[in-house]
Amino acid sequence: MKNTFFLFAFLLLASLLAAQELNPYMNMMHSSRCADGNLKVRWDDITGNFLGTQCFYSTNGGNWQNAAVEQLEGLQLQALVPYNWGNVLRYRLRTELTYMNETLVYMQTPFLNADAFPPGYNAMGLIGTDATGDSITVYDDILDFTDSWCAATPNKLYSALANVAGSFPTMNSLTSYNVYATVIANPETVADTLAYAMLYTFNIPGVISPGLYKVTMDDTGMPFYERIGDIQSQVQGGKLYLACNLADLTGDPDFGPWPNLVNALTFTSVSMRAAYNLSTMEIEFGFGDYSTPALVIFQNNVYDYDMNALPLCQNLVVNEADNMVSFDYWDPNGDFPLTAQFVITDGPTIDLEPQSYDYSQNVVYTAVLPYLPQTGYVLLSDNGLDMVQYNYDGSAVEDGELAPPGLACQMDNPLRLGAAPFSIKLSGLNRSPLQVNVFNMRGQKLGTIYSGGVARDELEFRWDGKVNGSSLTSGIYFLRVLQDGRALARKFILTK
Repeated sequence: MKNTFFLFAFLLLASLLAAQELNPYMNMMHSSRCADGNLKVRWDDITGNFLGTQCFYSTNGGNWQNAAVEQLEGLQLQALVPYNWGNVLRYRLRTELTYMNETLVYMQTPFLNADAFPPGYNAMGLIGTDATGDSITVYDDILDFTDSWCAATPNKLYSALANVAGSFPTMNSLTSYNVYATVIANPETVADTLAYAMLYTFNIPGVISPGLYKVTMDDTGMPFYERIGDIQSQVQGGKLYLACNLADLTGDPDFGPWPNLVNALTFTSVSMRAAYNLSTMEIEFGFGDYSTPALVIFQNNVYDYDMNALPLCQNLVVNEADNMVSFDYWDPNGDFPLTAQFVITDGPTIDLEPQSYDYSQNVVYTAVLPYLPQTGYVLLSDNGLDMVQYNYDGSAVEDGELAPPGLACQMDNPLRLGAAPFSIKLSGLNRSPLQVNVFNMRGQKLGTIYSGGVARDELEFRWDGKVNGSSLTSGIYFLRVLQDGRALARKFILTK
């Protein structure tokens, strides 16, 4: 028999989170597809891999599979995740923690490709496997959980449960019923003994029915339920599937802020026996089992591209005062560079360091050089194969001339298709040939909208919204400006 009340482990998980106020997986990033056919997914793991963090991946909505995980320097771990161009790849992390004889799980949410119900349990993420033969106060094979799963889409939360019996009856007799519930809580409000539950049971008119409930606990540990929404439920293949609308949950005024500080919810499932006492006309609950509690972090890691888009180096500067080299790194596919170096001509090669790890936007890279170089270049690669070189020439500084300013672009954003032609103004130019290209969100080059010489440090031209004679449709695109080893990337939106 389990010697702790099910809510203990649930609240324990939340208290551990509150003490850390941290996502256990920090600075998560991915490379492009490398020569071995893998993405290199890296993150800083606060456990230092002492607990054996796992990485799972799913291709085109298929079953989750294990990816090999290895430890790099310090707390940094790396997973090798197979990928073929054109596929929709999802990947996520999971870590088990044993504390005071309780197993708790940290995991990133297994996201589904669509809101189908019931989803296959292999498309969901295993939370954990609970020991059999244990109980809190009432034992029965139908109340004894074994495995539990969870999943999500932007609209719904999903749960799946397995038990020893392989069936989930809700009625034992006219006065005895079974209740199966997946309990969900916001860690920022769980200290008030408030939780929510997708509850599957027999429909007792005027008393209780399947649905989404707000759950509070009294001083004796007995739950009180307030129905706030509907659920989907189905028993299939010996497993119980449940789903609720995320908006019904987060829209409750007592739920607290969502997304919260750590973008996470706590999950566990509990089984109960509800007996209707004819003498008191009240329902008495006896707890059966609870499943492995989990902190589920809502991070949707998706990689979906047709080809590699090369990284860009923008605003390359070497500061004469302190020999500090810096530039803005940007990659259309959000890849981090496996190679980021400054090579001094006829001198040493210096590794560059990022100042942040959000590769969905520009990341500043810096390094202190051993001396002020005359010439050199930045070498970048997001896959270890395609090398991009951006040249630096410091001779203009020694000649007393001003170094060319950084490229800049002024344009309306968003652009309304009916308002074409659009004005695009570029500044920070020199008299070298200039090229302006348009890319889509997959990193594919759609075409060139300007190519030619420049007579001044500024250029303004009109663009009709077409590439290679064809009008672009509504969506998100990237403008890439190239001149004399310098580059600028600008994201823009086209609307109707």
